[in-house]
Amino acid sequence: MKHYTFIIFLLLTFLISCDNRNENSQEYSLRDSVIKEHLQLIDSSDYVDTTDINYKVLKAYLADDTAFFNKLRLDIAKKNEFKERSKNNDSCLHQKSLHDLNADEAYRFVYTAAFCQYKLNVTISRRGDSSNIHFIILQDVWLNKICRIINEYDKKITLKEWEDFSQLMRSADFWGLKSTNDAHVTDASTLITTGFEQGYRNFEGRPKFHYVYRYGITTLSDPFTFVLKLSGNKQGCP
Repeated sequence: MKHYTFIIFLLLTFLISCDNRNENSQEYSLRDSVIKEHLQLIDSSDYVDTTDINYKVLKAYLADDTAFFNKLRLDIAKKNEFKERSKNNDSCLHQKSLHDLNADEAYRFVYTAAFCQYKLNVTISRRGDSSNIHFIILQDVWLNKICRIINEYDKKITLKEWEDFSQLMRSADFWGLKSTNDAHVTDASTLITTGFEQGYRNFEGRPKFHYVYRYGITTLSDPFTFVLKLSGNKQGCP
């Protein structure tokens, strides 16, 4: 009796295993076929951004492009290294993330001018009818070897000033800009802009985030310059 029970157990295990394999196979088949249809739809358009990394990854995935994924792995490693280095360079800063500011909307500008010993870190946020600028100027670690805050303060701004800033951000198309444009200019200034909005502010109904990294000239220079003017700061490099 025990012998038959063991055989039945093995058969059930085998059948369950087969069912799981079939389900997994169907899932992968569905996944691949939908991705293929999605890319075919995109490629049938005359307005495809073929430089978009997500597009490239999907194309390489379907083509089983090993060379692409080997290069992507190296790029990811470089970006992680840059991320850690940036974190260490700004180790004297102890800022909350934008989504932890309890703000309805917030933007942070991190600016470094070429050959300047200072870095600017400016956050502008709004909650209800109250708007605020948090300004920080610090030593640039690349030139000074140590992170040290030179000055830090808050400044309230009016609703009109916030609305003027918002208009400049819309004109700069912040939310529509690509995170990077692959432009690398020797000895140029850099401006990193991050943004956050609560869910009720957008069509999808959930919080949204964006990150834009630019060398040299950028459409975001105008809103950043406006925020600097509002902050009243007189220190740093032009």
